[in-house]
Amino acid sequence: MISCRGASWLSSQSLDRPLTKLESVLLKAHLLFCDGCRRYDRQLKWLRRHANDLGHFLDDESATLPPLPESARQRIAEAIHKESN
Repeated sequence: MISCRGASWLSSQSLDRPLTKLESVLLKAHLLFCDGCRRYDRQLKWLRRHANDLGHFLDDESATLPPLPESARQRIAEAIHKESN
């Protein structure tokens, strides 16, 4: 059996490459018993799917995002400045 840390790493790796048979079996076995890792695995897959959808949207030349309001730009700049200090 693998740890939750190992399972989360394999879940992440499965998005970027095919898992080996052993890795796949270990991950599936862990996910059978660990609700937290099952949720994490589903969330990773959801994020990947929606990030891909957003990427396709942004690649579409006819699609434009509305400009960010100046107040939001200021809040972001202030947060970045606060974090860097």
